Amino acid sequence: SHLSRKIKKKKKKKKMLARLARQLHSRALLNAAPAPSRPTAFVSRVSRGVSRGVSSGDGIEYPPPDADRMGTADICDVHLPDPVDATVPRAVQVCEPNFFKDFGGRRRFHGPISTVKCFENNPHVRAALGEQGNGRVLVVDGGGSKRCALLGDMLAELGAKNGWSGIIINGCCRDSEDIGRMDIGVKTIGTH
Repeated sequence: SHLSRKIKKKKKKKKMLARLARQLHSRALLNAAPAPSRPTAFVSRVSRGVSRGVSSGDGIEYPPPDADRMGTADICDVHLPDPVDATVPRAVQVCEPNFFKDFGGRRRFHGPISTVKCFENNPHVRAALGEQGNGRVLVVDGGGSKRCALLGDMLAELGAKNGWSGIIINGCCRDSEDIGRMDIGVKTIGTH
């Protein structure tokens, strides 16, 4: 019947898109730099007006993307191929723009990530920042709570002393003026 033909057509289209996605993904993996073995966080306020590489059709040649610059747009251009009409696995994940605000002395930071999940209580954050950071970024899932701060100047100073590159918190911080003078990146959704 008409309905069964429609279902078969949808299944066929879905299989074709899945095959195309696999092909595009394998091509992207062959052409891309090897993916890091651990998740990596890249944070930047810099973006280029034009991305994707050589020519925009207006006769002007633009430099190809360079992920070594650590700009979000360059990293996305190199590691997030965007084929049309296909879904492919991503080597990098990018958070919602302008969601986090800068409070640390570093505006740009990157490194392997370590994660902590806590809600309105920060002993796990203190324990993590008490370890040697070795250039890592601590990502804290604070549940988006704005009712208390998960980071203050003492914990941020502990993180800076122990070699953490930055801290990203889905929650709030306090003592933002003091944290702004420290050599550590701090991004949170606000202050408390």
